[in-house]
Amino acid sequence: MVSDYQQGPVLKSVRFRIIYPSVASVGLLPSYGLITFLVVIQWLIYQQSPMVYSNVHSLMSSLPPQPQELSNSARSQTLCRLLWRQGRLWVLPPATSTRHIALPALAKPEWFQACLERSKTKGVVIDPQLGSEVITFWASACHKVGKPLYLRLPTMRMLPAKQSVWAWYTKCLLERLMGLALLVLFSPLMLVFTVALKLQDNGPAWTYYWCIGQRGRVFRMAQFRRESTITGQKTRLGQWLEVSRLDRLPRFVNVVRGEMALIGTKPWMVEEAIKVPPEFQFCLNALPGIVGPRPLGLDIPAVDIKVICQREVTYLKNWTLWSDSQTGLLAVVQMLKG
Repeated sequence: MVSDYQQGPVLKSVRFRIIYPSVASVGLLPSYGLITFLVVIQWLIYQQSPMVYSNVHSLMSSLPPQPQELSNSARSQTLCRLLWRQGRLWVLPPATSTRHIALPALAKPEWFQACLERSKTKGVVIDPQLGSEVITFWASACHKVGKPLYLRLPTMRMLPAKQSVWAWYTKCLLERLMGLALLVLFSPLMLVFTVALKLQDNGPAWTYYWCIGQRGRVFRMAQFRRESTITGQKTRLGQWLEVSRLDRLPRFVNVVRGEMALIGTKPWMVEEAIKVPPEFQFCLNALPGIVGPRPLGLDIPAVDIKVICQREVTYLKNWTLWSDSQTGLLAVVQMLKG
């Protein structure tokens, strides 16, 4: 059935193809949420429109009042421009336009996750200009439904994976095997730290940070928790783990999964990645490592971010398998010296 649906100044004579069997799966949604949910799914999947604008503010003001008001942060997460391209959903900053399609499914995580789960998209690409809060919102939703999320980045031809293909694959294979061996070797010590942190304040032993991985893929980097869940301050055990750099032991899990390497560039967190100057954003395509050409314990606020980026570019341009081996040996010596 083809029907016309109008919603005041927000939706203007847009034709949608409604499929009735999908109504039963979302019967618990409010009436206006049900209509909009179907509209969003059909628009993104079947119509494959080149551009969809999201502005939930206009629609929410024209609908009946919600039981709970959306926070300002939740409202800001719904402002984006969606583009369907080559089986992927591109999330871009909102453009200046008088014509907007309202997507209230972005206003609630459960609606948003339902849209992603039922979508045929192979992945999501998000623009770093949207900010860390919006990127984290999309990363959490994509992680729960099993969809990969990538940061929109310029291409980089100097990546070792493109310049030295066989040497790079040899490095990846050796480091994943070494990461598995190190994970088994340190598993008793990791178990002791996990139990100690759990008994300390009954909080989670591991914390996760959203980081940018190879080709801009967003992943969760594991680390031992250093702060107290009660006071938010670093505990004695957390300080010792940080000084000894043993808080990085859970990252061996990321190495085994192929999300990180033992030796590589800096693992940029989302909050740090959005601050990288545009001329250096191509460096975010590289595979991050637990240690690398940077000094251990390097703190972003204490060093100019351009200096770090220039060091990363130099490392990528001059990368060899032998240079990585030297870097690993120097890191081990530095850790032993404390």
